Amino acid sequence: MRSKIKTLTLKTLVFFGIYIVKIKPTTKDALYSFFNTLRESSRFFELVRVGADGDGGYLLPDDFTGISLCFSPGVANSSKFEFQLASDYGIECFLADFSVNSPADHHSLFHFTKKFITSFNDKQNMSLTDWINGCDDKHENGDFLLQMDIEGAEYPVLLDVSEKTLTRFRILVIEFHYMDKIFDRNEFAVVKQIFDKILKYFYIVHIHPNNAGHISARDGIEVPTVLEFTFLRHDRVKSCLPLSFEKHSLDRPNIKCKPDFVLPECWSNSVS
Repeated sequence: MRSKIKTLTLKTLVFFGIYIVKIKPTTKDALYSFFNTLRESSRFFELVRVGADGDGGYLLPDDFTGISLCFSPGVANSSKFEFQLASDYGIECFLADFSVNSPADHHSLFHFTKKFITSFNDKQNMSLTDWINGCDDKHENGDFLLQMDIEGAEYPVLLDVSEKTLTRFRILVIEFHYMDKIFDRNEFAVVKQIFDKILKYFYIVHIHPNNAGHISARDGIEVPTVLEFTFLRHDRVKSCLPLSFEKHSLDRPNIKCKPDFVLPECWSNSVS
């Protein structure tokens, strides 16, 4: 009787478009091993804050000389990050977002494309590689900077982008969403593949949990659902020190009316 009730319940949920997917849990050993890979880091350059004093502001290594272009997919309602890069460092900025008609701020060094940056091309979408290649006359010399906040689309974009294109960037600032998906072993495999790809060429120089998300916990492991990572290419680093997981003095809460998050203890060096 219980089996019949369960079957009827599942059929009813499916009828209303509700699907129950059983999570295949990632092992603790795999998660801790992944956290350990995120501890390889660089403190060679001092960090500076670029952008807003809340959401839309990020900590970057003070290594801007020789960066000619910034590519910034995901414009939404703020362009303070790109405006500061253009105004203070003279970096030409390419912005893209189909959901808006123009950047919130304007600058003579801005170039806007009304498309989402994804892993394919159509009337509303463009791949990161094709977007960059479409600026051939702009990037003969100098390194690039990537600032990407595209609400979860970062995963297919980073899976798709070639290593050749990826290494044109000196600095990567990437907001990773739904990070608690790593609790599922199938999703974890995708996330790990992306981080392995990035860490082959880049050091992590800063991690900041975005308090617009929340802390997801399972079996004593806590994962912020939204994390802002800053990466610096290996060739820019002459010496490394362990990454500090304490809050940086320049960190600010993304949502000002909520307390800022700190990385949970399981991410620190004290846990093995």
